[in-house]
Amino acid sequence: GFNDMPFLDLIRPRLTTVRILQHSAGQTAATVLLQLMNGEKAEDIPAETILPVEIIVRESTAPVRSLA
Repeated sequence: GFNDMPFLDLIRPRLTTVRILQHSAGQTAATVLLQLMNGEKAEDIPAETILPVEIIVRESTAPVRSLA
């Protein structure tokens, strides 16, 4: 799963998901858009931004098995 949507708790097995900080992602996108609208050159704006994510492990992920 992605974005840890509320309905994921209703699905069985409960799905492992990646949680993103939606507010931070939107704020970052808006900042870049405003920079472009204000005439900043695209080459002066970072081509990518890495935001933190969190993995939420649930029932759809098995424990690690030993290869030995």
